Amino acid sequence: MPTRSAPAAAPRASDFQVSLRIRHPDIDPKQITRQLGLEPDHAWAKGDARRSETGQTLGGIRRDSYWSITFPDPRLYEQTFGEDAEPGTVHQSLAGAATADLGMFLTLQLLQLKRQRELLVKLSSEGDVAFVISMTAESGSTLRLESALMRQLTDLGLRLEFEFE
Repeated sequence: MPTRSAPAAAPRASDFQVSLRIRHPDIDPKQITRQLGLEPDHAWAKGDARRSETGQTLGGIRRDSYWSITFPDPRLYEQTFGEDAEPGTVHQSLAGAATADLGMFLTLQLLQLKRQRELLVKLSSEGDVAFVISMTAESGSTLRLESALMRQLTDLGLRLEFEFE
């Protein structure tokens, strides 16, 4: 009788990185920053000069606006649970659990972004809003996203994109 192997492990925090990326034909990225209450890692406005990460001019101008942030961003946890929570509290337990499993991590990020549903749906209808998951492709790991999570993504107008390294 063949032996059953153990189920493949779910991706852990060290295996993935999640970004929220927004492209829009002409919105001022400062407006996105104000409405989400988060500082982006990268942002530019339509018409801005193209620049390298070091600030050197590359020539040409940006054709659209762009805004992105990479999670986890501790400010999201502070907005939900309060920055002065005691060690060992529920907020720390949830933050720890959320960074341990990709599905749980995405669920927690979506809970934070749900407050901005109207904005995200509008941006999605006018441009592109995506959760981008960058991960290492290791044999033996399984990626499973529950239908409830997929419904939450759809409800917020978010596209899901995977980048495998």
